Amino acid sequence: MRSPEEIQTRIAEIGEETAELYFKDPADRLLDKLHQCKEGVTLEPETHTYRTPDGARWPGVTQILGAAGFDDWMKFVDPSELEYAARRGTAVHLACQLEFEGDLDWDSLDPIVRPYVDAFARWRSQTAFVPVFAEEPLLSLRGFAGKPDLVGLFGSIPAVIDIKTPAQVPESTPLQTAGYCDLLRLVKPIRMALRLGADGNFKVTEFRDRHHDRDLITWRAALQIWKWRN
Repeated sequence: MRSPEEIQTRIAEIGEETAELYFKDPADRLLDKLHQCKEGVTLEPETHTYRTPDGARWPGVTQILGAAGFDDWMKFVDPSELEYAARRGTAVHLACQLEFEGDLDWDSLDPIVRPYVDAFARWRSQTAFVPVFAEEPLLSLRGFAGKPDLVGLFGSIPAVIDIKTPAQVPESTPLQTAGYCDLLRLVKPIRMALRLGADGNFKVTEFRDRHHDRDLITWRAALQIWKWRN
């Protein structure tokens, strides 16, 4: 812990503007990144289309990965099952967001959705994770967009968490979280998938720090493929 005298000495050395970032609370730094990336972006929920302030359409992280072939497994699933799972996932994500914001009316939950939200609340009660924001559509200067499920902190370390409801976490999820980290310009944060089950239980899959550079390179390769094709 730095003493007030040490802090003032350091401010004098690096300047007030740099010191504001150097000593800023980690949650405030995450909110700064949020505000830098969300200015002017809109998301059309029915088509999941991101638009820039001038009305241009930008691809999302999941769209980019799908176009690169990482979601080819979906071709072998009945379309009606995919549609049902997508609707269920949307409802679960919204309920989890409201739970984290303290605005959830538990009595209003559909019985199908309730166990997944119970699992989310159980995880929240057992983790040191501190949420900062959720489900915010964001734009990157690299030419893509995205909407991370949950962004927050473990201690002072930023974390990106992707909520999943299928029985298995898709193999593209490490790349998806790497894309969100790229969007927010986070350097080696904690990345994980939080799988919520219909039985009210949860499972956490952490994507190890040693794989972050590999996942980031693979994600950026998918982004380049999209730009080459489009």
